[in-house]
Amino acid sequence: MQTYAVQKFAQSLLEVADNLESAQRAVPAAVLQPGAEISTEKALGYLKALLEGVQATERVLLKNMSTKGVERIATAEGDEFDPNTQEAMTTVPAAEGKKPSTVANVWQSGYKMHDRILRAAKVIVYQE
Repeated sequence: MQTYAVQKFAQSLLEVADNLESAQRAVPAAVLQPGAEISTEKALGYLKALLEGVQATERVLLKNMSTKGVERIATAEGDEFDPNTQEAMTTVPAAEGKKPSTVANVWQSGYKMHDRILRAAKVIVYQE
């Protein structure tokens, strides 16, 4: 049945949904109310729990995508610009010690499925 053809994929996303739900619960609604007073220590604790939930979600999502051959394209500041896997959104003058035609900043990660680019990484590139 075509209705259930994507059942395994849908099930693989349940853990992602669970992690997002958990991340949302990391910050109690009461502390988000106008005028709510909260210590810096408590706020940092909530922020840390929220970040951990988002990171867990990302790990699960990337793991599930990899089972279908979808991988994030490794792109980092300082990498040589590669027009095959990267899209230059803009350029900036190369600061001292920075090499022209290298990545200054990654705006958005790129992804590939096996050997096919799904989306090029969107980057800022140093120019001369």
